[in-house]
Amino acid sequence: MSRIRIEEVISQLHVSIQASLKEAVHEVIPNADFDDRQLFEAFKRAVSRKCRRWERVSDRYIESD
Repeated sequence: MSRIRIEEVISQLHVSIQASLKEAVHEVIPNADFDDRQLFEAFKRAVSRKCRRWERVSDRYIESD
């Protein structure tokens, strides 16, 4: 098992995750009006509260360059 710093992964992928989160909200709530940056920041805070600093993931999900 490998460990990842989930908050750092989310921060590194923030552009694509923020866009995906916005798209998902609009898919579920088509007329939702929200600031996608604020939504993403709230999402990061929620992840921080619910996940450990280091999360274990199967080695099969990790590929090193």
